[in-house]
Amino acid sequence: MKKTTLFMTTALLFVGITSLQAAEKKGAKPDDSPGWLVIEDDLWVPWRYEAIDWLHDAQVHYRAKEEKAAANELKKAEMWLRFAASHAYPETKKSLEKAADDLHTLHMDIGKGKIVSASLLDYAMSSADHALAEWHYFKAKDALGKSDEKTAAQHIQTAARYLQNAADSAHYEYGDDAVTFFDDVDKYGDFLDEDVVYDANELGDDLTSLHSAVQKMEDVLKKASK
Repeated sequence: MKKTTLFMTTALLFVGITSLQAAEKKGAKPDDSPGWLVIEDDLWVPWRYEAIDWLHDAQVHYRAKEEKAAANELKKAEMWLRFAASHAYPETKKSLEKAADDLHTLHMDIGKGKIVSASLLDYAMSSADHALAEWHYFKAKDALGKSDEKTAAQHIQTAARYLQNAADSAHYEYGDDAVTFFDDVDKYGDFLDEDVVYDANELGDDLTSLHSAVQKMEDVLKKASK
């Protein structure tokens, strides 16, 4: 029953994204607000890294002078950020909405043929990745507080991946401690093995390392915005 509900929910959530992809293939203009419906909070898992690809592909397309394709990828990423914002705590909701607004402005400008500087594009990509990393950090913290170690591990690993991409876009290099942490969380695997046991104390240490990495990237972005 749960698998069926999850499948139906995922289909409803991403009707906007799939419509956007279909429109791209047909050459049609996608709707400004395709919309989606959310029923379960945990349906993000199969899609947790999609926004990384959309943001990366937007940069690649734009630098290859494929403006329409770049705008399309930015729209997909914007939709994911707005989904995250609808499930965010006050601590992260504002930054997710701001990052989504910035991507919306970019995809509109690029779609109209306006020139966007590489530094502005990189900053928007990094900000979006950081906002999502911070969202996953608070989700992990909440899950660990509820003794849901598996969900906490999922969010920690996902946040780490977004921070790595944020650093790449910001042309920033984390120190050895953060790099060790990023490599270490790969031990959580792909979460398909139901028999894996996650250690709460180890997850707590990872959460502390994640918080430090999130804060460092926030400082980097603040400096870049000045």
